Amino acid sequence: MKKLVLVLLALLFVTGGAFAQSDIGLKGAGLRLGLVDPDVIDSTIGFEGIADLGTINQFALEASILYWSKSVGAASVRDLAFGATGRYFFEMEDSPIKPFASAGVGIHMFKTEVDFDFGFLGSGSESVSSTEFGIKVGGGANYELNEKMTLTGEVSYHLGDAEQFNILGGILYHLGD
Repeated sequence: MKKLVLVLLALLFVTGGAFAQSDIGLKGAGLRLGLVDPDVIDSTIGFEGIADLGTINQFALEASILYWSKSVGAASVRDLAFGATGRYFFEMEDSPIKPFASAGVGIHMFKTEVDFDFGFLGSGSESVSSTEFGIKVGGGANYELNEKMTLTGEVSYHLGDAEQFNILGGILYHLGD
């Protein structure tokens, strides 16, 4: 028991400095759009709302909501994904460009619908919904336009049952001072 307490105190002492430069909270909000290439259907356009949740040293936290849909003939697929992403920013002295590597998790809520018409036998539609867990890996860069606005771009791959490749770009508006 004493060893456990000593280890916990040592960890608290060592990691305390890591959070000394943290700035957590809602720091900005923005929109991204771009190409979404799901594993099972053709590419489509995706829209993503993002929230900058602050930084801990060179790590930034982001929450997002991504939506895309695709229709082919009488069938359609929709995805509404809620994600949490961590970004590691590489240091670039005196540069407005800030490259990053990213990784995160997400919950994808899919809905697939098929309309059918069998003439005199009848018509209708069927739908199936599913919720899938995914892991996201990627990278990109931010470009600071001014103190309030940043251009952001990211290339990412979502692993798991909801596999998809995304290329998204947009703008982030910084809140506060």
